[in-house]
Amino acid sequence: MKILSRMIKMATLSSLLKKISTNWRPYMLASNEEKEAWKNLNNVILNSHALSSYYPININTVDPLFIEHDVDNDDPNMPNYVKKIFISEKKITPPGFLSEESILQGTANIPKLYMYVVFVDEHNTSENVPKEDIHYAYIYNFLNSRYYHIPIDRRYKFIKDFINQAKPNLDKVAKYFDTQPKKIGGGVDGIAFSIGNQRVLKIFMSDYIYKQYLKVLDRLHNKEDYAENEIMIYDVGEIGKFFNDKIYYCIMEKLHTFDDDSDEIAEAIGNIVNFIKIEIIELLTNSINKIDKDKVKNLDKSQITSFMNETYNKIINDHILNNSINDIENEYSNLNALWVKKLILEILSKVMTGRGDLHLGNLGITNQGVFKFFDPAHENWESKINL
Repeated sequence: MKILSRMIKMATLSSLLKKISTNWRPYMLASNEEKEAWKNLNNVILNSHALSSYYPININTVDPLFIEHDVDNDDPNMPNYVKKIFISEKKITPPGFLSEESILQGTANIPKLYMYVVFVDEHNTSENVPKEDIHYAYIYNFLNSRYYHIPIDRRYKFIKDFINQAKPNLDKVAKYFDTQPKKIGGGVDGIAFSIGNQRVLKIFMSDYIYKQYLKVLDRLHNKEDYAENEIMIYDVGEIGKFFNDKIYYCIMEKLHTFDDDSDEIAEAIGNIVNFIKIEIIELLTNSINKIDKDKVKNLDKSQITSFMNETYNKIINDHILNNSINDIENEYSNLNALWVKKLILEILSKVMTGRGDLHLGNLGITNQGVFKFFDPAHENWESKINL
């Protein structure tokens, strides 16, 4: 019955996705024949990396923007490195030492993809940090993750020099620590560390994301529109420059994420989130899935309330989506009674403020039982919504 239920849910979600402009072609709509044709089209590249059975998205996932694979390291010249393959719809600068860059050709429903083979240095744990710098292990962790191409002896010298120069700012950051930073996640944009007291430290390098965090901080401080939809930001700043690269930090509230939760729950949350995003696309985008700034500007509070209520009614009156709500509420006992409506406003407010990187990896639950996106700003998604 569970398998049948999931098949019904996915069929329903596929029908919802078809409402979107044909300029966007979701992987989910690709037939088995098209998937095999895609594999045959790219078999030389896939086979060369032991990915002969690979397909670019899990059938239960609707946000295939950035995929990471660990593969066997068969290079004797890189014995202390982990070999990773990153696959993305957009061109990216992957972390690590770039060994190979390829293009996977697309088909009717599967777009062209960029594939990167990189070697990641494993010298990023506290055991490898000089004892006198053990309190700065998180800085070694981050800088090791971004500058693998520098030989480790020289790299550690540069890191020590950076710590000495940036010590006043690092001491300021350390005042927020209840515990020594523990890595809890990372990606292209940065690395996140748990620091106790329900707080997270994020270290990153993007000027764009830094400016977005400053906007959130101002929005919270001035109690502007949508402030209540923001994750709590306690501090944002620049640590210093490593070579010519600015290194930033952000202290934010810690949310419960879904990494360790079941696939069924992640799917249920995804059903609700993606239905809301589809409704917002129809409300605020133009024919090529770009955010129409005039539509955003002209959307007043009464229209926002009306949209929230209409979308909520659609959700609770849809059998599959209502089942998803029940699954979620059975999993999380502390949810706010209005969590669905608040989630609608959460997604709408992010889109209206130019933050469209709204995938489940950026979503969490606050201690107040409300779903919020903790890292929705990405330059590639400023003018549209990812799906």
